[in-house]
Amino acid sequence: MVEETNSVEDKKYSSAKTEKAEQGQVNQTNVNLSRTKIELISLAGNIYNQSPNSRLVFAGQALRMIKEEFIPHEVLGDFSNCHIVITMAILNAKPTYYTPEQQALMKQDLMAVYNDLAQNQSLKNQVKEIRLCVLEKGLAEITQYINQGKDYPRSEYKIGRLDIFTHGIPGRFLMADHLDEDVPYQLTMENGISAWSKEGFHKKAKLHSWACRTCAPNHGQPSLAEGMANHLQIPVYGFQKKSDYADTWGSRDDRSTLRGCNHPYTLGLLMSKEEEASCQRLQEEYRQRESYKKGKGAIWMDSGAVHPVKCGTSPSNLPEGRYVAKPGIQGVSKVDAE
Repeated sequence: MVEETNSVEDKKYSSAKTEKAEQGQVNQTNVNLSRTKIELISLAGNIYNQSPNSRLVFAGQALRMIKEEFIPHEVLGDFSNCHIVITMAILNAKPTYYTPEQQALMKQDLMAVYNDLAQNQSLKNQVKEIRLCVLEKGLAEITQYINQGKDYPRSEYKIGRLDIFTHGIPGRFLMADHLDEDVPYQLTMENGISAWSKEGFHKKAKLHSWACRTCAPNHGQPSLAEGMANHLQIPVYGFQKKSDYADTWGSRDDRSTLRGCNHPYTLGLLMSKEEEASCQRLQEEYRQRESYKKGKGAIWMDSGAVHPVKCGTSPSNLPEGRYVAKPGIQGVSKVDAE
């Protein structure tokens, strides 16, 4: 779907220059119409679990989202004729959480995504930058970033999509884990989101939550997704059940297949070319994860998460799948396909 030209925005960002012609000739007027400007944001909260398997899970999913969803669907879809900035934002709730070394890795991998994108000249002209943005001052800085932008002013670069990877319980995002001292990082409608300006979001914007239970009823009150949808006047997607990040660095099937790759003749059969290719990929992914785990103290992959976030299995009394809350509509509805 192609974005319709917004005449107000065009006037705001357009310029015209008239060149006086020689005597007897018609003056030439050159008009430069700017495209609508959009920012797509993939936001990662914190995991304080010191396990190297878990530390960078949110960030890994944020990177995957940019590669697998933002570029194929948003850049080539609703915002295909816009100038776009793509941002991976990380909340560094404590200075030592996302270390400078880990941040350098993320910047390097985002640059690689941009360089790959630049092989397509039309996309290179459309996407201005794919960048890392570090937020270090808690919820106040998140609100400031949503409302004012950072480096790219929100008055020019409206938010076209916001994906949030973090912990959650009914009615709130837990941006920095479940620790008592992290109460200031519990993001609710009252504590932060009500201060987000709907004017900062494009009319076709969407918000996707990958936190637990964003669409679940909040102790008899409307869900967090409903509150956000009505406040921001955009659709908000999420789960009613808990989110499942277990497959971030590989699924149970991946691990089972990898074990078979190390014993290819167990059944007395040679592997097909497809099986060989799959084994090569899984073995390379395993080597990369182990290398980062040993060298950086946490699992990471240059391509981001292997598999997306899934809907979990609990609470058992709530329905599975992806749901959406829409402005002015009570409750949430099932999303059959995205």
